[in-house]
Amino acid sequence: MKDKSLKNPGLVEEISALKQRIKEPEPSESEHKPAEEEKHLNMGEARRSAEEMAIIAEIGRVISSSLDIDEVYESFVTEARKLIPSDRISVTVINPDGKSFTNAYVSGFDIPERRPGTIAPIAGSVSEIFMKKRSGLIIHVEDPEDFVKRLPGVTVSLVVRAGIRSMIGVPMISRGKLIGVLHFRAIRPNAYTEQDLRLAERIGDQIAGAIANARLFLECKQAEESLQWVNDQLEQRVVERTSELLRVNEELRTEITVRKRVEEALRGSEQLLQSYIDGAGDAIYAVETDTGRILNCNLRACLDLGYSRDELLKLSAKDIETGFSSDQIDAFHFDVKQKGVKTFEGMHKRKDGSVFPVEIRLSLISSAQPGLMISIVRDITARKQAEEELERYRLSLEEMVKERTAELEIKNVTLQELNTTLKVLLKQREEDKQDMEERFVMNVHSLVLPFVEQMKKGRLDVGQQPRLEIVETHLRDITMPLLKNIRKFNLTPKELKVAALVRNGKSTKEIAEILAVAAGSIDVHRNNIRKKLGLNSRRTNLQSYLETLA
Repeated sequence: MKDKSLKNPGLVEEISALKQRIKEPEPSESEHKPAEEEKHLNMGEARRSAEEMAIIAEIGRVISSSLDIDEVYESFVTEARKLIPSDRISVTVINPDGKSFTNAYVSGFDIPERRPGTIAPIAGSVSEIFMKKRSGLIIHVEDPEDFVKRLPGVTVSLVVRAGIRSMIGVPMISRGKLIGVLHFRAIRPNAYTEQDLRLAERIGDQIAGAIANARLFLECKQAEESLQWVNDQLEQRVVERTSELLRVNEELRTEITVRKRVEEALRGSEQLLQSYIDGAGDAIYAVETDTGRILNCNLRACLDLGYSRDELLKLSAKDIETGFSSDQIDAFHFDVKQKGVKTFEGMHKRKDGSVFPVEIRLSLISSAQPGLMISIVRDITARKQAEEELERYRLSLEEMVKERTAELEIKNVTLQELNTTLKVLLKQREEDKQDMEERFVMNVHSLVLPFVEQMKKGRLDVGQQPRLEIVETHLRDITMPLLKNIRKFNLTPKELKVAALVRNGKSTKEIAEILAVAAGSIDVHRNNIRKKLGLNSRRTNLQSYLETLA
């Protein structure tokens, strides 16, 4: 592709003037020294301007080299950074909704929330400042936190966190329409000058046109693909129809003549079929923007409303739309003229007077004279019925939940009553248990211990005396709180015996003789008892502590 940017007459004249200034003859030796210095400055300025013009021209060449804007961004930013050194350069493009923008391209340090392809709302953003101003702007601060004061009402947390201190924003405007913003960012303060702003605005003008052309190219390509699909469908229908005609008229001599007439009729309607599809599943209308008059329609529109094509072409959008007033319909058409597209739901009236819900998508064909809209209308009766059925199902579920909740509440009351009964039974059981223990202790006191005393007064062998003392000790422990209180420490049966003998004042040697074990084993049991009782300090006497438990 040829470099279109070099064909700009103004740019060519400016470059020629700069070349002429560079070629001007040097002054004579008699001229004043300041004149020489001024010349050197002028020559330096001329060279710098020439370099800038060359880079601007190169940017123009890069931008015009391809209609695929994604291929252009990288080379374009490389050249732009030569003119305006920056830590981050990004291009934000306004989305069709007019309320958000997309980060189309980013070069430089990463900001996770503003990576390529991310979508963000315009309201409250830094980009909104430059969009409203509609001209380039430089913002410098000494500390990133100063952006909060400089830009009240704007979300600057991303700028502050990134450590940005200098920024240039240039709105990109093509044919009077704002399409986005070109951003230059720098970490160091006072990084940009008015000269940088001027260059940024020139670059922004160039890239704005490229983005607009790329959008137009993409729209044309999509339209071409749509038309190709229509043609493919049409060709398929032609093949099917032709085969049918061949089968029906295979014995007729006029088969070739009929086929030619069909093909000629299809070729004659090709231009009309590019605007609407006669066999589409949705109704399609060509509507005059100012009057709402129906200029054309497809077969589905006739079938949906019960009119013939000629009858429909005598009506307007207001004749078939009953969901909105005449003023509201005019307002919808005005919105389409302003925004290019509008989607809403309405109610259409058939020829027999019945109405049905529809979804309407209006698209403006700006090249048509007078203004022309394409209206694609879809019958959403089934969808509305499904929504109503879902609503009925939801209400039914809510009623079931209420009933189930009431059942659970009744069961909860029953369980609470049962729980109260169980508590009463458990309390009674505990009282019975306590009463039994008291009776057992009383029997031991009144019956068993007196008998043991009588046995001790009788004649006993040497080995029987210690054993009888053990029995007496255990019986007395049973009747005292010690055993009950010491159970919670999980002592072994052997440790319980040792603990009882220690509490009764027996020494390690005496306990060993009574239990017929080595004295070392008794020391081990005593240590285990101290650990389980939590007596880490040796200062606490084990016998005294056991007596407190009793």
